[in-house]
Amino acid sequence: MKDYYQVIKLTMILLIGVAALIVIPETSKAQGKAALVCVDSRGKVVVRPKCRPGESKLSLTALEARAPSGALGASGDNGASGYEVVSTTLDNQSIAAEGTSFSQQCPAGKTTVGGGCYASSNFVVAYQSFPFDSNPRLWRCGFASRSEGSPTSSRVILYAICVDE
Repeated sequence: MKDYYQVIKLTMILLIGVAALIVIPETSKAQGKAALVCVDSRGKVVVRPKCRPGESKLSLTALEARAPSGALGASGDNGASGYEVVSTTLDNQSIAAEGTSFSQQCPAGKTTVGGGCYASSNFVVAYQSFPFDSNPRLWRCGFASRSEGSPTSSRVILYAICVDE
């Protein structure tokens, strides 16, 4: 597992370095400044006008030498399909100080992968936003009134991000 993380770290250094080698010269020309890609002894990549003591200037050749090569892994499953955002707007809802909950449901054949909540009143706070445990098609939103002892009327909007099951 340690080797896996080392490969990831070196790959990230390679990607950052290559991106910097491509972008920085053009940016530097436009701004009339010189910039170098430098790496310190811990592998931290930075862009500076001049490398500091203890840092090395990176070149594409040096990056290629540091990047390990390995066998290509197996292909993964296809990603989610049927992406859809559904929402419901509820006007003039009475929101209690101890909390009031609402749920947004995905259409049949879909499941939630995210969601969100909004209240139009400055005296109402959304304090919960989570997938409903017993029903994967529901996204749950909890709101509470900030007015002590009395409910607050507010428009609430519930969102569910849905994908095919």
